Amino acid sequence: MRASTRGPSAVPAPAVPAPAVPAPAVPAPVVAVLVAASLLAGCGGASGAASAPAAATSVAADPAATRQQDVAFATALAEHHHQTLQLVGLAAEKAGRTEVLDLAGRVQTASDAGLREVQALLEGWGEPVPHIEGHTDLGDSIPGVLDAEALAALRASEAGAFETTFLATLATHQAKAVALAERQVASGGDPEALRVAAATLEETKAQLVDLAAVRGG
Repeated sequence: MRASTRGPSAVPAPAVPAPAVPAPAVPAPVVAVLVAASLLAGCGGASGAASAPAAATSVAADPAATRQQDVAFATALAEHHHQTLQLVGLAAEKAGRTEVLDLAGRVQTASDAGLREVQALLEGWGEPVPHIEGHTDLGDSIPGVLDAEALAALRASEAGAFETTFLATLATHQAKAVALAERQVASGGDPEALRVAAATLEETKAQLVDLAAVRGG
């Protein structure tokens, strides 16, 4: 019998289990953050913005600044109405066209009522009322509209030239009332002053439309 040329059978080595490696410890604060984040994600649904507080906050208006605006508005509008009455008083003396005289009369009625309103506001607040003389003397100028030289030229002009200059001057002047009222609506606080401002805006804008029509006629 031939001897076997194969060596002895190989015996497999026993499996040695790998040493267990402990999982790295997660610090407690990190765990807390992760847990909180998962909870928020579960509660907030698809939109996390719904649970976040609004960044913008409303800032209350400064009462002192608001009161100062109310008083400044009433004082300036009283002066403005006085100057308007002076202008239309001059038109009553020098204008010739019926449509110019009618417009001047409507503006006079509105400005006279408006002047009484703002004077009552100032008196009710215990604020000084501008010292206003009669409405027939224009004085030396209407600040921001007519200087002394332009006013003298208006007084001296003939009827036709007077009407052209008067209408242009009144349009510029009344645009200032619009600006005063718009500022009050945006920054004022007193309910009655705000009502006067809104009424002034409506009335004066209508006057400006009428002025444009008369100037174009």
